[in-house]
Amino acid sequence: MPVVPMQKVALRGHRQIKSSLLNHLSRIGILELSPLSIGAPRKAEEAELEMEQAELRSAIEFLEAASGRKKGFIESFAPDKEPVTEEFLLQSVKEFDWKGIVKSVRDIEGQLPNLVNLEARLTSEIDHLAPWQELGIKLEELNCERQVCVFPGAVKTKDRDEVKHKLLRFSSFVEFSEVSEARDKTYFLLYYLSAEEKPLTDLLLKTQVEKIVLPAAPRTPAREIEHLKKLRSEAQNEREKLLKEAQALLKYLPQLNRAYDHLSILIQLGRAEEKIADTEHAFWLTGWIPKKKLAQLKSGLAKLSPLTEVQPISPAEGETPPTLIENPPVFYPFEIITRIFGLPRQNEIDPTAPLSFFYLFFFALCLSDVGYGVILALVSYYLLKKLTLTEGGKKIILLLFWGGVATVLVGILTGGYFGLDLNTLPPAVGNPLKSLQIIDPIKNPLNVLIFSLACGVIQNLFGVSLGMYWKIKSREYVSAVLDYGLWIYFLSCLVGLLVAGALKSPAYGLLSWLSIIGAVLLVITQGRSEPTILKKAIFGLLSLYKTTGYLGDTLSYSRLLALMMTTSIIGMVVNIIAMLTKDSIPILGYVIMLLVLVIGHAFNLIVSVLGAFIHAARLQLVEFFGKFYEGGGREFRPLRRETKYILIK
Repeated sequence: MPVVPMQKVALRGHRQIKSSLLNHLSRIGILELSPLSIGAPRKAEEAELEMEQAELRSAIEFLEAASGRKKGFIESFAPDKEPVTEEFLLQSVKEFDWKGIVKSVRDIEGQLPNLVNLEARLTSEIDHLAPWQELGIKLEELNCERQVCVFPGAVKTKDRDEVKHKLLRFSSFVEFSEVSEARDKTYFLLYYLSAEEKPLTDLLLKTQVEKIVLPAAPRTPAREIEHLKKLRSEAQNEREKLLKEAQALLKYLPQLNRAYDHLSILIQLGRAEEKIADTEHAFWLTGWIPKKKLAQLKSGLAKLSPLTEVQPISPAEGETPPTLIENPPVFYPFEIITRIFGLPRQNEIDPTAPLSFFYLFFFALCLSDVGYGVILALVSYYLLKKLTLTEGGKKIILLLFWGGVATVLVGILTGGYFGLDLNTLPPAVGNPLKSLQIIDPIKNPLNVLIFSLACGVIQNLFGVSLGMYWKIKSREYVSAVLDYGLWIYFLSCLVGLLVAGALKSPAYGLLSWLSIIGAVLLVITQGRSEPTILKKAIFGLLSLYKTTGYLGDTLSYSRLLALMMTTSIIGMVVNIIAMLTKDSIPILGYVIMLLVLVIGHAFNLIVSVLGAFIHAARLQLVEFFGKFYEGGGREFRPLRRETKYILIK
């Protein structure tokens, strides 16, 4: 199985070649360094590099936001990277003043929020003064002077007359002057004697009057609004100027990306150095390497310097080797499904190859449309050729490509062609297509349901068989026979019993006795690890409850029918709506029909692909893996150049 055997090694060498050795190891990417308790302390330079990288990341994110470009759906899962050589990367970073660009971006980024806040504050002040713009008095005069005071206020329009009556009745020296009415409020000025301020204030507190605080500006409200608008316009112009400067800096984004990844490499090398023990003249490190790569490591170090030595060593007590899985190209894309669940341990089977056929077949069943399969395969192929993808991105796109190819084959057998009814096509086209069709999921849903459940039975039994196989390979023969072999026998008898009952076969009686024998054997054996006979019997009886788990797992495969029908029905609905719009408006109706077809089928394709991807994966991760696979392996992480924006060739 493709779980790669690992070997722990110790590597010694002269201190003068330590930097070149780390660079060499990061290039070949085959050795995972193990931390040492006596490793080198963290250097101040590393903290400085991390700070510079954080500033670079902030500048890149700001410029990406300023560009207004949003990542596409595919790019979010499989980002494109710029291919560069190591020499070009070093030269680019050396010749580019990225620190100066970062400082410029930081200055712009620091000023923009202040300008945005200033615009918002000025807008708020303008809105606050808007109800008073007809007032011909300078704002600084709205206060108490000598014996007369002015009170700017507002009251709900529905309460205006009542409040006005109370205020005028309070004193004959009170004047109520309305200024404007806006947003269900009446704005007014109240003139009164300063000697009556306290009792009048007490009265105002008992009413629904709102005191308006106005700025003490040496201008009328209208002139003050003009002044504020001028200030806001200046702030807007300054903000637009800064945004233009940011737009001008976008041309440096590729160089900033390279600088960011260059710092990433330096930081990775610095962290690797912390795992190395030094003496005055030598260094020492340990790590894990695939056994088959040990010769490559030795030959590479021999070319680098004769002052190095590599020696296989035994792992420490309780130390777990990392996991690396390698599959043939045909199974390579399906590794991503295994990684979603978790990598196998060193002593465990890699489920990638066993799940591959089932996943691909179930994906195709869920999508089941020739047209959608062709589009998916073509788009995936284009992306594979066009983009420079990471390993994970390449796996996803390859998975979608083969899913599209399989969907074409399944779509031919189910008669799915963009949701079209084959009977409505011209006989020259429809008849050959119908001759290839085996089943129609819309007209025969019960048959498709039975087929879906049969797929569940087959995969569940296959999963239990894999568990038995691995136990045998691990020389746990008793567990293989009693914990897996008996269940295969019992479940097979139950399935045969159900089929015989449905078909009224004479084998029904025999299968009944065989099922009873299987149940008795399970009761006798499944509690064998318990200390007392009573507990053995109880746990043996309880083990039969697992049958309901197998039943639930099998019923879960009915989702294949549901997704297959959903894809077909939505496609048919899109076609019906498009045909209804065709004759709605002369000439323009055909344009609308075309838009409905393109947008509707594009939506159905995206949703259906997501559904097929997720639910086909769920059947593997939950129903299939639960029969034989535990996972929990620690991923093999060799020292290598992990980058975000570039791909070093």
